[in-house]
Amino acid sequence: SSFGTQSKEYPILEFNAANKAYQVTPFVGFRTFIQGTRGLKTFDIEPFSSRSTRNLGNTEYNKDKPKRIMYVGPNEMEVKEIDAIHGITTSAKYIVLPEENFATMVRYTNITNTGSSELTISALDGLAKIEPSGGTLDGAFKNMGRTIEGWMGVEHADDGLTKPFFKMSTEPGDSASVKIEEAGHYCLSYIVEDGTATTPVPIVYDADKVFGQNTALEIPFGLQKSSV
Repeated sequence: SSFGTQSKEYPILEFNAANKAYQVTPFVGFRTFIQGTRGLKTFDIEPFSSRSTRNLGNTEYNKDKPKRIMYVGPNEMEVKEIDAIHGITTSAKYIVLPEENFATMVRYTNITNTGSSELTISALDGLAKIEPSGGTLDGAFKNMGRTIEGWMGVEHADDGLTKPFFKMSTEPGDSASVKIEEAGHYCLSYIVEDGTATTPVPIVYDADKVFGQNTALEIPFGLQKSSV
């Protein structure tokens, strides 16, 4: 629900206490959107969405809800969703890369056709929001969140869209001097075939392209009007 570098003052995804993280993680955290076609039927689903969570106290309510499983290891964590209605099983595994000179986390998403017929899909997977690099920012995000967006930028956005660089233009500290921010946060995305990563795939860095006017980041209205 929250991670970054050094401390909570240097977030990649804003730090929140547990009670608030439970509320916001389904919207700003990792999301997966799948557009599928099976035969003459098309569908849009979001695996792991809070809207399709089973109610453990009402088995009647759970008839059309997917089953979810979580696995935890010494250096990894994996969640799996088994959607019998659409014939799709989606898993997301999280690992860290040890012995690197930079902070990194890997998310490996696997989508499996468990239906009895051919399935064609397009998918969008990743964080709904990434915070930029720019000094100590936790307090600024919480106390002047909308104002601080004026310092935010995305560089390399036109270079094939394979490695957008999220950074502040300057560090927004209360100081007479101006410190230009050179560091940044970035992400890479690959399709893995037969255990080998292919060339990088484009990354959608503008949330408006996905969610449109749904600023709550709940429903991908923008994506529903187009395709991945």
